[in-house]
Amino acid sequence: MFRLTRREQAIIVGFLVLILGVSGIYMYERPSIATEVPLPKFEGQTQTPGTAQTKQDSPQSQSKPASEIKVDVKGAVQNPGVYSLSAGSRIVDAIQVAGGVTDEADLQSINLAQKLVDGGMVAVPAKGDSSSAAQAVPAKSDKVNINTATVEQLDTVNGIGSTRAQAIVQYREKNGPYQSVEDLLKIKGFGPKLLETLKDQLVAY
Repeated sequence: MFRLTRREQAIIVGFLVLILGVSGIYMYERPSIATEVPLPKFEGQTQTPGTAQTKQDSPQSQSKPASEIKVDVKGAVQNPGVYSLSAGSRIVDAIQVAGGVTDEADLQSINLAQKLVDGGMVAVPAKGDSSSAAQAVPAKSDKVNINTATVEQLDTVNGIGSTRAQAIVQYREKNGPYQSVEDLLKIKGFGPKLLETLKDQLVAY
């Protein structure tokens, strides 16, 4: 019978150990590769909710409540009363919130596109009435209305000049009608002393 020397036995045993070691390493590496495959998808999913949340919250953070004005609507309308409207609304908007006009209403003398001011009044006349729709205004005078005057008209007012006249019109076009003459203090170049000299020459309605 063939007998191996101790040297040969040691070589064979070492070879078997090497084979087992390589096999063990191969089996050990396969599961780790399999578990790494889903990782990119998992990371992408964790970012998606955050991105969606940002888009969802963005419009809410930018929303701002619109300023309101109150207007007294009366005359030939379905539901006379005091109504709140957005700043910059017009007479046609006031009539709509009051339920519209009645069959007796006379719209021929009404400027439906006229802008409203806070605390103003819209009176819709009935057919045959001599009154006309208007916002509440003071008695007629020689004062210049800063809500309707042009740059040229404002330039004729003592103490204003062309530069301030342009500033008044630009502010009105950007922010809407003036609520009072005191609103001129919001414009650069208008101070309390100047305003005192202008009060007898200007009006806002």
